[in-house]
Amino acid sequence: MRRFPAFFGCTSYTRRSVTALLLFSIFTSQLSFLGTLIPQIAEAAVVTIDATVSTTVTTHIFAGSQTVFTSDQVGYKFYVDSTGVCVYSKTTNGGTSWGTQVTVDAQTDCSGISVWYDKWTSGNYGSYIHIGTMDVGTAGDVDNLWYNRLDTNTDSLLMGTAPTSTTIFSGQVATFAVGTNDFSITEGTDGTIYLAASDASDSYVVKCGTNCGN
Repeated sequence: MRRFPAFFGCTSYTRRSVTALLLFSIFTSQLSFLGTLIPQIAEAAVVTIDATVSTTVTTHIFAGSQTVFTSDQVGYKFYVDSTGVCVYSKTTNGGTSWGTQVTVDAQTDCSGISVWYDKWTSGNYGSYIHIGTMDVGTAGDVDNLWYNRLDTNTDSLLMGTAPTSTTIFSGQVATFAVGTNDFSITEGTDGTIYLAASDASDSYVVKCGTNCGN
């Protein structure tokens, strides 16, 4: 080693180079397996709930909620149908398929719908979906907000397809236009139901306690 220091130095350098090259080759050979190591995003298939909904685009603009899932499999979608009535469709298999629409407000000038589920309220373990609908009066009818209630245990509607007016005794004379005015519904921890609306002249809130079906 004393006679050939350059040779042994070169040998040491070469060994390091070969080692590095081998490690690099091993690393690059594993790159093809990265695709199997990185989690892939799973995308569900698109499912049509109802192919004949309202063609008035602005009827599908809403300020509150229109979808309720009571479990990972059972869900309800509320919307305005093609005939101008407010309806819901139900799924029992996590959204893979949906049932025939069920009318919650048979008025053909129903222009918006918003819902609130009991369990969205802190401390409430009820089974009701509270439904608010808005109509833009035609043929002399006045603009109004309406209330109905769906019992998810039986899928029965408190007032069938004829909801009750929430503003007839409130002193409010609403002026609504489709796509211009919004409303929403919610429930307090004491069970009081509130509907809030923005109309052409002002904004207001109406409420009821235990007599919401009257």
